[in-house]
Amino acid sequence: MFDVTSKNKLLRQFQDYCRAKNIHLGQDYFDILCLVAAKLRDHLRAQVVPESKTGGCMLVGISGAQGSGKSTFAALLAQTLEVGFDLSTLVLSLDDFYLSRAQRLTLAASVHPLLKTRGVPGTHDIELLRDVIQAVVDTRGTDIPLFNKMEDDRQGSRYFAPQPVRIIILEGWCWGATPCAPQLLEPPINALEAEADPSGIWRIYVNDQLGRYQSVFRTDYSIFLKVPDMQSVLQWRWQQEQQGSGSQAMSQPAISRFIMAYERITLRMLQDMPAQVDLTLALDRAHKIALLPTR
Repeated sequence: MFDVTSKNKLLRQFQDYCRAKNIHLGQDYFDILCLVAAKLRDHLRAQVVPESKTGGCMLVGISGAQGSGKSTFAALLAQTLEVGFDLSTLVLSLDDFYLSRAQRLTLAASVHPLLKTRGVPGTHDIELLRDVIQAVVDTRGTDIPLFNKMEDDRQGSRYFAPQPVRIIILEGWCWGATPCAPQLLEPPINALEAEADPSGIWRIYVNDQLGRYQSVFRTDYSIFLKVPDMQSVLQWRWQQEQQGSGSQAMSQPAISRFIMAYERITLRMLQDMPAQVDLTLALDRAHKIALLPTR
């Protein structure tokens, strides 16, 4: 897979990243990271992505529930691809394409109050994401928006200069999720749906909007980080909040209610995604990662 020199360099960079981010990831995580990078390199080499299709640029989708570590995995995977295989890689996060706070307030007033809260399909600028992806594929410069979660609003952008990119990693909690049949939206599955959306207006809107995401969700390779259960999602998201938000951290009950907004789609993804994606990485309750057999 890698020669000794390259693997040692990768391991040092992996360890440096973990120290810088104050996270603890073991040798098993590093080994899986290298294995996944090699699979992507092989996928690209096999000409599954013809030069005529996207200029040789492969699109990789990574999904996983809140707290699953998909952003960390995406960043480390990009580093591994670049250092280990000399493959230019760009990571785009669905989170950076949230609608502005003002836009979500408009949705909240015109459609449903729950749309004030970022996260679910319908609260992203999916057209902008499509345009940015196409610009990178076409080797054009483009502005990539930045979202400040502390301020709950957009905060400018970063300019991506025109340059060839072989792999675009697209990560987001619902990446690859599909809408369900309308009759499956009833009854409410948790207190948030029962109390804040008794008539199902929000659920119907979110499900319809997810249909709009499907063309953007089409990728050449897909990876799913499979969490053990919703209790783990709640625990891990609470841990993230304590580590990163300081005095503005949400309370545990607030986190619990926040996660309820994601629960319906997350549960469906846990059931359906392993049979739909190219690669599933299973997480246990201790956050240990394991590669599941491919479909």
